[in-house]
Amino acid sequence: MSMDRIEAHEVFRRTGPQGTLIGAHGEVHEAVPSTMDVARERLLQGVPDGYAVIAEHQTAGRGRDGGWDCPPGLGLLMSIVLQIRLSRSEQSQVTMMGAVAAAEALVSLGVPARIKWPNDVVTVPRAAGGLHVEKLGGVLVERVQVDDAAAPFLMGMGLNVNQDRGDLPAGPRLPATSMRLARGRRFDRTRVCRAVLGELDRWYHRLRMGQPERIMARWRALSCLRNRRVRVSNDGRLLCGIVLGLSSRGELILRADTGQRLVLQEGRSRLVL
Repeated sequence: MSMDRIEAHEVFRRTGPQGTLIGAHGEVHEAVPSTMDVARERLLQGVPDGYAVIAEHQTAGRGRDGGWDCPPGLGLLMSIVLQIRLSRSEQSQVTMMGAVAAAEALVSLGVPARIKWPNDVVTVPRAAGGLHVEKLGGVLVERVQVDDAAAPFLMGMGLNVNQDRGDLPAGPRLPATSMRLARGRRFDRTRVCRAVLGELDRWYHRLRMGQPERIMARWRALSCLRNRRVRVSNDGRLLCGIVLGLSSRGELILRADTGQRLVLQEGRSRLVL
C-alpha cells in the first residue's frame, strides 16, 4: 500500500489573522520512540510556544491507558509544546482544549466525532441499545517543571486516520476505529494534520485570552455522554447513573441510581462502557 507522507514544508505555515502559534514551527520524523519525549527535549532547548513534533511512527508511544499502537503512515501522531502557565487545578482546561480541537477538525472533514470524558475522541455508530462508542484517538497532557514558575505543558495527540480493521489493536478496553472506517474512504493525512493544527491554534488562542468557558461550552456540546446512562468505577467502587454534565473543573457530574449527585474526578474515576 502506498503511504502518503506528512512533509514539514506542507504543514508548518505562519498564517492566520491572529498570528499562528500552533502550526507555525515544528519537525516531522520518520520514526521516534515517542513524540512526547522529543517535544520535552525541544521544550528544554527553548523552542517557541506551539512548536509541534510529528512522527510517521512511534516505537514507544504512550497514552492515558498505557501504550498507543499505530502502524507507520496510517495515523496522526504529534506532540505540541504549550508555554501557557496555568495552575495544576487548571490542567484539565488544556486537555479539554485538545479534545475539542481534535473533534472540531474531524467534524470539518466529515467525520462525526464526539468526545468521551475525559480525553477520548470517538464516534457513536449506534444510537439505540445503550451507549456504544468507538475510539478515533485521544489526548495526553503532561506538565514539565522547568523553573519555579507554573509549569508549561506538553500535549500529545494520536488519531487513527487510514487504518482498516486489521490495522487496529485487538481487544482494547474501548473498541477502536479510524476516520477511514467511519467514512468509508481514505483521507489525505497532510490535510488532516493541517486541520488539527489549525483548530488547536484557534482554541489555544482562546485559552491564552482567558476564555476557558468557551472551551467548556464546546466540550459539553460535543460530549457523547450528556443524559446518558453509564457505569463508572470510582476508587474501585462501581457506580451507575445518568450523566448530568461537566463541572467548570472538568469533573463528571453524575446522578447516581441512589439519587445522589456525585462529582467525579479524572484519575480517581473511570468510565466502564
